Amino acid sequence: MMKKMAAAAKNLPSDYTENVEEEESNAAGTVPVAMPDLALPASFDSDNPTHRYRYLDSNNQWLVRPVLETHGWDHNLAYTLHSETRLMNFRRNKATAGLSVTHLGDTLSAGLKLEDKLIVSKRLRVVMTGGAMTGHSDVAYGGSSEAQLRDKDYPLGRSLSTLGLSVMDWHGDLAIGCNIQSQVPIGRSTNLIACANLNNKGAGQVSFCLNSSEQLQIALVGLLPLLRKLFVLPQPMQFGQ
Repeated sequence: MMKKMAAAAKNLPSDYTENVEEEESNAAGTVPVAMPDLALPASFDSDNPTHRYRYLDSNNQWLVRPVLETHGWDHNLAYTLHSETRLMNFRRNKATAGLSVTHLGDTLSAGLKLEDKLIVSKRLRVVMTGGAMTGHSDVAYGGSSEAQLRDKDYPLGRSLSTLGLSVMDWHGDLAIGCNIQSQVPIGRSTNLIACANLNNKGAGQVSFCLNSSEQLQIALVGLLPLLRKLFVLPQPMQFGQ
């Protein structure tokens, strides 16, 4: 069955598969969805204005929503105005520009973002973004680039590799980060995912993840260290022996 589906996917034209993927990604945001209530910080005030932070998530290019200050709130709401427009709309190259303005108390901040998506081939896609954020007379600049290499039979083929690079400059402090992620199928329903990242400060991380939709025993093995930590009591220390 899987071989027949893979053979059928190969016979489809690349234009059809790319248009189907774009329609599926855009269809999810057509209906406005009520977002869950935000968890407000603890306060001695009897007023609990949770309703002020409720908003709908939709695909409208004009987005106005409250922003919660995580370090505390004093009945001041923050409002964000966001607009996005498409500068280029070719089949293999789509460029967009976005502008956002946030007002919180007496502070006004604004941001600008440019994004360019390039479909090099059916397997290789590149996304480049750049932008700037200003507030309190400070300006921060940032940019990122990500390349994604898919399996030739994607999504039936589950092999996927991603290479990303990010740069940020704030007050002359330059931060550069690089990350790589690779997904390799090792069975009918099991994937091995390896991730690694490194920045110019010398900090990095390497992680491995194994996921499966059928092998329940893999999840049970992962619970063993946790159960051992919960049920094995520490041995009392003995002195003077």
